[in-house]
Amino acid sequence: MRHMALLLCSASLIGLTGCAGQGYHGTTTPPVQQSEAGGFGWETQALEATGTAKPSNTLREPQRSVTARRAAKTDSISRLKEQVSILPVVNGQTLGNLMQDNLGLRHAVENYLQKAQVLNEGKGTAESFEAHVRLPLAPLAEILERYQFTPSSAPELVGDESTVAPVS
Repeated sequence: MRHMALLLCSASLIGLTGCAGQGYHGTTTPPVQQSEAGGFGWETQALEATGTAKPSNTLREPQRSVTARRAAKTDSISRLKEQVSILPVVNGQTLGNLMQDNLGLRHAVENYLQKAQVLNEGKGTAESFEAHVRLPLAPLAEILERYQFTPSSAPELVGDESTVAPVS
């Protein structure tokens, strides 16, 4: 059984979305406010997710704990990726849509997701392990700008050139 809590935070608590059991309950998109500076409405916020994993019965301690903790962190990062993928970017497109069309952007976002801060990890319920992570969204806005995506415009996609990372 998996449990997940999703939080979308700003200077104050903006919204709360939760999951219980196998089903998803709550909103499908995080609340987004228009930025005063013309940026992305979500860039001053952060996402949080909790992942769980059960230790393998084929391993002995401490390998069981180590692999279960790693798997719980991987699960929480996967849940962050789901949340990040639905962030609105430009012209009705989400970050997930843009990542499908732009390999360089996808790699940059996935690399950033790996840097999520672990807020809490440890034993959950029924021999499972949990990892709770947090990801500020401001660096995602910087990544999008590096690939020339702004809230008001997107670069033209030209053949395979759209998948090449820009040179800095």
